[in-house]
Amino acid sequence: VAAAPVAAAPVAAAPIDFNIKSIDFIKDKTVRGTAKKAFMGAKRAKLEGAAMVDFIIAELDKVSKLDDETKNTLEGFKDGSN
Repeated sequence: VAAAPVAAAPVAAAPIDFNIKSIDFIKDKTVRGTAKKAFMGAKRAKLEGAAMVDFIIAELDKVSKLDDETKNTLEGFKDGSN
């Protein structure tokens, strides 16, 4: 007797490995501090994963502290490649 095929349950987006120490790649002390403040703000707002990364990018952009390298590295966390 063959088993009936089971429909795959929808898989939630895999959690990404992103924490406050993940921001330490930023060399500029003021930019890193701003990013860490944004991280804590995102955490208080109960954001997780990609939403948290987007929030940090938006906050850095708001204060004109976002450069292409920082943005690309942060975007990489959303893909789980960093």
